[in-house]
Amino acid sequence: MKKSLSLAATVLVGVTTLSACGGGSGDYCGDLESLQDDFASASELTSETAEEVFAAFGQLAESAPDEVADDWETVDSNLEGFQSALEDAGLDLANLEDIDPTTLDEDATAAIQEAYANLANEDSQAAFTAIEEHALDECDVDLSE
Repeated sequence: MKKSLSLAATVLVGVTTLSACGGGSGDYCGDLESLQDDFASASELTSETAEEVFAAFGQLAESAPDEVADDWETVDSNLEGFQSALEDAGLDLANLEDIDPTTLDEDATAAIQEAYANLANEDSQAAFTAIEEHALDECDVDLSE
């Protein structure tokens, strides 16, 4: 599970390397800026910070402009699916690092692996790319740095 959490962090880094939000206007860019610390911590995602980062993504999904609303919905839905698979197995992000994966039943493990794979599937990658392009165009934030 620790390995999975590390890979989730790698996936999330694609949209979590925010350094500032300038040039854009509106609540969305303000939300990006106000959540900057949460995003900075995503590159070092731990069980303690994961819940905060996932919640921050949910907030951005709610405030996203129409141009990227569907993309944020994809990201948020996949994160919620991962959390739901964990909960169904009796786990949560707070205790993920302490779990021995050999103690999980096969169905729970398969569900977690499937939900986790959705975090990096083609739809998620396309959503991350669209969010990155929009952030640069509308908020003057280069997420590729």
